[in-house]
Amino acid sequence: MKRLLFCLSFIIFHISFSIAQNDDIEVTDSTSNNWGGGSGGELNIQKPILSLSLNDGWNWVSHPLKNSVAVSTILGEDGYRVLSQTKEMINDDAYGWVGNLSELVAGQCYKVQMTGQKTVTLPIDELCTEAISLRKGWNWVGYNYNFSASLSHALQNNFSEEGDIIFGKGSTAIFFGGQWIGDIESIIPGQGYMYKSVSNKMLVYNNEKEVINSSQYNHTLHTQENNPIFTVDNSKYSSQMSVIGKLYSGNEPLLPWTVGAFCGDVCRGVSNVVSGLLFISIGGEIGDIITFRTIDNDGVIREIKEELNFDGDMHGSPLSPVALHVNYDQTGIETSVVHTSIIDKTYDLNGRRIRDEKGLHSHPVRIVNKKKVVSATY
Repeated sequence: MKRLLFCLSFIIFHISFSIAQNDDIEVTDSTSNNWGGGSGGELNIQKPILSLSLNDGWNWVSHPLKNSVAVSTILGEDGYRVLSQTKEMINDDAYGWVGNLSELVAGQCYKVQMTGQKTVTLPIDELCTEAISLRKGWNWVGYNYNFSASLSHALQNNFSEEGDIIFGKGSTAIFFGGQWIGDIESIIPGQGYMYKSVSNKMLVYNNEKEVINSSQYNHTLHTQENNPIFTVDNSKYSSQMSVIGKLYSGNEPLLPWTVGAFCGDVCRGVSNVVSGLLFISIGGEIGDIITFRTIDNDGVIREIKEELNFDGDMHGSPLSPVALHVNYDQTGIETSVVHTSIIDKTYDLNGRRIRDEKGLHSHPVRIVNKKKVVSATY
C-alpha cells in the first residue's frame, strides 16, 4: 500500500510540474490564484489571451483564432463600421449591426472604425496556423500567431519575391535585394496588414519565437518627433498609400530632411529615413490631392514641387525612388522657435530597432509664402 501511494504521489508531482513549466498557460487555484494545496483547492488552467487595443477612429485588426469571432463580440456598441476586402457591416442606431460581414476569421485584415477607445481580450483556445492564400495584387492579411516578430523573421519561411510590399497602418516595407527593408519594426498580434504580392502564392508565417541578436546593424532610421508642423493622426483615415522617395535640389540629391505629406493644410504622413531613402506612409481617401513640404537645415519650411493623387498604392522603389524637388523660389517669414525631439533609431539586419538616441533641438521655423501649415502655439 505504501509503495502504491508513493507511486501515485510521484505521478501527480510529475504532472503538476510539467503544467507549471508551460510558458503559454498560467496555473492557479480558485482561491489564491496560485498552485496550492489545502481544502477547497481547485486546479484552474488559465488560457492565454489576445488583447486588442482599438483606438477612436480607424484601426487595422486581425486575430489568430481557429474559430471565427462575431463582429458584435469584438466591437460591441463602440464599433461603428467594419470592412473586409469584400464585405461590410455597420452599427445602425435603430437595427444594430447590419450587413454581410457577421464574423471575423483568422488570416484576414479588417478595417474597423470605432467611436471610442476600447480594449478587447479574446481567450486563445487554438491558433489557426494555416497558410494564407495570396493572389497577385493587394491582399488584406492577418497575423496568425500570438507573439511579435521582426518582419524578416515572421516571413522567414515565406516565398517573398522582389517587389512584394507590405503596409502596416502608418508603416511600409518592400522586399528588395533579397531582404525586407522599410519602417515596419515588427509584425504584431492583433494588427492587420496589406500585402501586395507579385504573384499568386501562399503566405506562410514562421511559427518559432525569435531570438534577438543585435550584434549587427542594417540601417539607421531618422525621424523628427513632436514637431507641431508635422503632426499626424492616421486614425482618421481608413486607407493608406506610401512613397519611397529621394529629395533633390535641381539635379543634386540632398540629405534627407524631414518631409511631410499634406492634403490642404492637414499633415497626412511624415517621412522616416531608411538606408538613405524617404519612406512616407500617407493616410487618406481615394481622390485626395497630396502635396509635400520639408524643413531645411535652417528651419525654413519649403514647398516641394511634386504632388500625387491618393490611390492607396505604392509609389517609388529603392531602385527608382520618387524624385521630390525642393522649391527654392520662395522666401520664408520667421515666426517662432520650435523645440523638437530628434530620435535616431538604429536597426539590425532583421529590421529590429535596437538603439534610440534622443536629443532636444531648437530651431527657428518659417512659414513660406504666408501659408498656414497648422494651428499651434509654439
